[in-house]
Amino acid sequence: ISLPLTLAFTFGTLLMILIVHSNRDLLLANYFEQQQNPGSEEFGFNLSISAIGEKAPLNAVEINSASARDPRFWVIIAGYPCALGLCLPLLNLVLMRISVMLNDFENYRTESEYRTHLIIKVFSFRFVCYFATLYYYAYVSIGTKQDIENGILRVGSGVMIYMTVSHWWSIFLSVYFPQLLFRIRQYYRRLRLVDELRQLELEEFMLSEAVEDDEQTKKTRLILKNKRILLEQAQNKVWDEVVLREHDSFPEYIQAIVQFAYVTCFSVVLPIAP
Repeated sequence: ISLPLTLAFTFGTLLMILIVHSNRDLLLANYFEQQQNPGSEEFGFNLSISAIGEKAPLNAVEINSASARDPRFWVIIAGYPCALGLCLPLLNLVLMRISVMLNDFENYRTESEYRTHLIIKVFSFRFVCYFATLYYYAYVSIGTKQDIENGILRVGSGVMIYMTVSHWWSIFLSVYFPQLLFRIRQYYRRLRLVDELRQLELEEFMLSEAVEDDEQTKKTRLILKNKRILLEQAQNKVWDEVVLREHDSFPEYIQAIVQFAYVTCFSVVLPIAP
């Protein structure tokens, strides 16, 4: 069951990525057309699959210094990869949770089999979704010198975004966001302890004013004493460490592979990648 689900999830994400990059190319072609013909038709986004097959006369366009100084040009070049760079780590987290659930459901006999199938599910998605569009631009932008220069620009901008914005966002989701949730839970836990201690002190004060020292009063006093012991133990910092989730190095391993692939495969188009 895991293979069809993984393939469907990967294929759907790949379609979304290709549609986004196709609209980026169409918008960029429309930008250059408006530079030459100011009265030309405005660009309309096409979010259907048909956008992938549309041809835009973009590769032959010469990118001059005027375009390089235009902020709108760089918004078009970097805006779409930034949007994908923010979405892909979220999809990675979703797929990671689904992959772990599928692995637990399939109940492999050994830990090595469990890890192997988890690597196949997660890395296949990352390889397709992180590298497919880069290879697409690398192989379709061939021909003349101008075609190659435009292809290098789009591949280099994509690699730059994926190695910076996407990577930083992934670190935030995997490190700082769980830490933020932990701090919030810790804050409300301490508030609850304060309320419990305040309620305990009130009950002890009311019990101290009791005149009769019957069996029920002794029993209540014993309950409050045990409650105070438990609340004092609950204030120990060891409980803050107990609620922390178990560290798993697998996401770090996959992220290191992706970053290494960026450096080894795309250093030519982005020399600052290493």
